[in-house]
Amino acid sequence: MAERGGDISQGPELAVVVKTLQERARTMVEMADGALFYYRSAVAYDEEAAAKFLKPEVAPLFEALLEKLEALADFTQQGIEGVFKELCAEKGIKLGQIGPAVRVALAGGTASPGIYEVIEALGKEETRKRLRRALEYVRG
Repeated sequence: MAERGGDISQGPELAVVVKTLQERARTMVEMADGALFYYRSAVAYDEEAAAKFLKPEVAPLFEALLEKLEALADFTQQGIEGVFKELCAEKGIKLGQIGPAVRVALAGGTASPGIYEVIEALGKEETRKRLRRALEYVRG
């Protein structure tokens, strides 16, 4: 991880991260590459993914998501999934209309472990920070 610019002392527990990646990575090198976004606070957005998903229309969705995540006491995958279901029902949208944008905001691109796993592993504070940064990006 250090060779790739990731500092594992500045992020989630390594065991938690490995658990989110173990089904997707075939080698330790793939796992290390896949884990980098967890340990880089200023995630670089993939230009193509950002252009496609980080658009102005996601700003109100991100704001609503931030509000719901702030209030979430059960910050587990189940609780987080409930927040997304509630948000989608309230806004009359499908997960596909917000999920990819959240994935880009948190991981920098569209390839990452499950969104609920990622949010739980990053924790409330880091998730909040990354979503706010994406909001600033969206607003220009």
